[in-house]
Amino acid sequence: MKIRAMQTSDLEQIMVLENELYKTPWNQSSYEQDLANKLSHLIVLEDASKIVGYAGIWIVSDDATITKVSIAKNEQGQGLSKLLLNQLIELAKQSKCQQISLEVRIHNKVAHSLYLQSGFKEVSLRRNYYDDGEDAILMVKKIEG
Repeated sequence: MKIRAMQTSDLEQIMVLENELYKTPWNQSSYEQDLANKLSHLIVLEDASKIVGYAGIWIVSDDATITKVSIAKNEQGQGLSKLLLNQLIELAKQSKCQQISLEVRIHNKVAHSLYLQSGFKEVSLRRNYYDDGEDAILMVKKIEG
């Protein structure tokens, strides 16, 4: 498996995964806009030529925000999210960011646990954050060195 930058040619596979994984998936134009935006960094996790995961981060000045960490359903539970998360943290470090933040659904216990294990701290609750009305937990990790 390898991690590399997402390309426009990946979007067909990404959209299949996006629609399988999320109640309110991002549309293709959202990904196209992010790919064209120099503040956005999108990566994919590839096994042979098949995309099994993808993630994104926005880096603005010395602050980073994780926008997405996604793994194909049949590949979940193998530590692949941690690989993508570590790569995003490394991108933030290389960009001299002071902190990295994200929102996680209040009911997504698996992701919440991963973020806690990776050094993220709960900061606040964002009520009705998602389109379906679910709350989000804002989490932040300070970046050293």
